[in-house]
Amino acid sequence: MAEHPFDSARKLMSTVHRGGDGRFFAYVKGAPLELLARCDAIDRGGATTPLSDAARAEVAAAADGMAAQGLRVLAVARRQVASPGRRSERWSRT
Repeated sequence: MAEHPFDSARKLMSTVHRGGDGRFFAYVKGAPLELLARCDAIDRGGATTPLSDAARAEVAAAADGMAAQGLRVLAVARRQVASPGRRSERWSRT
């Protein structure tokens, strides 16, 4: 429905899709630390819970470990948005 290309300042790219129920979701991929700074929840095994400092540190350590092995590491996140084309202050941080 919409795409916001990779931006070197944000270190992220985003796309917006309509779900089967008609709601819009933004999917974002990019640098793990950039996404971690913007996230407030984590989905593990289908359960969404608040992103604690311990979980944030665990994810950052896993990303750092993979990067230290020479792997390219990207993080992925999603959130519901009001519409596909409307960019808000919060969207620019997503």
